[in-house]
Amino acid sequence: MPNTILIADDDPVQRRILTALLTKKFGYQVMAAADGKDALNRIQASNVGDISAILLDVNMPVMGGFEALKAIRQHRPDLPVLMLTSQDDITTAINAIKNGAYDFIVKPAEPAHLEIALQNAIRLSVLSQELTKLKREKEGALAFTDLIGHRAGLAESVTYARKAAASQVPVLIMGE
Repeated sequence: MPNTILIADDDPVQRRILTALLTKKFGYQVMAAADGKDALNRIQASNVGDISAILLDVNMPVMGGFEALKAIRQHRPDLPVLMLTSQDDITTAINAIKNGAYDFIVKPAEPAHLEIALQNAIRLSVLSQELTKLKREKEGALAFTDLIGHRAGLAESVTYARKAAASQVPVLIMGE
């Protein structure tokens, strides 16, 4: 299953260009958001693992990139965020990295740079998640969030398992 990239940019032309590049050339799936608030809503509505990385524009109406980055870090600190801007400003780049962005890319993004930055961000995120899982496994503290899978059937089973875990009744889950 290809990785899904969330593009949050208020410019519809930029979203279409990035969507075409990411889907046709790099083979990613893409979700699009018109501003930071829309992006945050999509992240909160998704399951862990549904979104592999975010391309987040700095200057957007409703909720700008830095405000959205701060909210994303609170909700999903493990999700790699790459900040996009049309201003080649070192101060903005430093602030983005200090606030938790994985990388800072000046628009128009050079395809090779964008591809490498996304691959590295996703790879680092996967390794970080694996390390966290191994630590929890060693401590004997695995949770439902450690399950790997994206199918609707698994999500439904996990929902039932969470409800069952909250009770004192023994439960046996069988079948596919």
